[in-house]
Amino acid sequence: MIKIRSLRARIILINSGILAAVLLLFSVMVYYRFKHHVEAAEQIELEQDVRRVSGHVLENYQAWQSHGLEEKLDAYTPPDGSGHYLSIKDSSGRIIYQSRDVRWRALLAQPSFVPPSVGQFESVRGERPLTILHASYRPPNGPQFDLLAASSTRNSDALSGSVFLTLVVLDPLMLLVASVIGILLMDHELRPVMTLRSQADSVGRGGLGSRLSIPETGDELESLGHTLNEMIERLEDALAYNMKYTEELSHEIRTPLAIIRMEIEELAELPDVSGVVQSRAGSALEEIAGLSTMIDRVLSLARLDSGGDLVPFVRLDLSPLVAEIIEQMRLLYEVQGVTVRLNASESAWVMGDGMQLKRAIANLLGNAVKYTLRGGSVEVDIHTNSRAVVMSVRDTGIGISEADLSKIFIRFFRTSAASTSARSGFGLGLAMVKTVCEQHGGSISATSTMGSGSTFTVSLPVAS
Repeated sequence: MIKIRSLRARIILINSGILAAVLLLFSVMVYYRFKHHVEAAEQIELEQDVRRVSGHVLENYQAWQSHGLEEKLDAYTPPDGSGHYLSIKDSSGRIIYQSRDVRWRALLAQPSFVPPSVGQFESVRGERPLTILHASYRPPNGPQFDLLAASSTRNSDALSGSVFLTLVVLDPLMLLVASVIGILLMDHELRPVMTLRSQADSVGRGGLGSRLSIPETGDELESLGHTLNEMIERLEDALAYNMKYTEELSHEIRTPLAIIRMEIEELAELPDVSGVVQSRAGSALEEIAGLSTMIDRVLSLARLDSGGDLVPFVRLDLSPLVAEIIEQMRLLYEVQGVTVRLNASESAWVMGDGMQLKRAIANLLGNAVKYTLRGGSVEVDIHTNSRAVVMSVRDTGIGISEADLSKIFIRFFRTSAASTSARSGFGLGLAMVKTVCEQHGGSISATSTMGSGSTFTVSLPVAS
């Protein structure tokens, strides 16, 4: 199936348009050139008829005018519908001969009929189209004669019409054949490009260690493959540096945080410390714990970006995996006073890393429960179509504003409602979920209404 807006479709449409224009121009030229040659051949034949009449009959006018002249001229214009007509006048304007055809004589008798100038041709259209030649001839030692010779163009018009009809039929047929051939050639030529695209799409899901298989074509396609591999190598180096930097930074921050936490804990346990100091020490310890959690999540995201946390994908059923996560989180949503329901009537097989999928799904469910008020509900629906396993997490929580909805998958972004609430969070969870979905070849989207709740939809390729 060719997508209308694809490069292949645009190239085929442009080529077909150019070919159609060329065929149309060529056909117009062929038709009018052919018609011109046919008309020229008719005129030449008419001139030859006039020469034969003039040279053979009119030169013997004196000898034949009393006997045999009309029979001789009838031989050149037989009254059998052959399409040749003749009218001859002498120098006084007296008609000395006219073809016996009634319609020819009626045409000449019309007051509106004006013959062409001497030596000129004229076309007469109508029920019986004609080409008329006006000629003048004076034999040696004889009077001058005025001749009107005509021939029917019905046969030549029919021949031109046949050529026109042939071109009208052949042009679309040739365009169709050329377009089909163009599509087949385009498929053949673009197959290496589609292979490169498929390989480039898969690079990164299992890390950036793999490279594209470059076809040895010696053209721009091979150059593109080398360029893409160089770009992947630079990305791999950049992510490796980012991973190393994040790990080192996390280590440098974790160590002083651990020291600070231990010192505060020791300070809070001293017997002469007041209750106020102990309370503030407890708040400080909570903040330190939050910072430690954020550092762990940043490090986890960095490992996901570099592919360090991914293991080879295996075939697994998403429905029991989600049921297990819901059961493990039972204490959380019971304390929160939120009802969680799973609707999954069939198996939902995907290829993936079970641990990473668990983390992503648990994060979605945790967010849904966290931002749903007591007495609310969270529903998880799982269904499978021919291409994907689709899981939706729908809650009756506080909702997300339209302004924030497009930014919720950006790292460290928190919605305005979440930022002003007492619910903890660093704005990294949904970013992690999006990364996991993309590394599994899937996607995540969200819809929400303020005050009514949100729906997050995850789509993962179905396992074959």
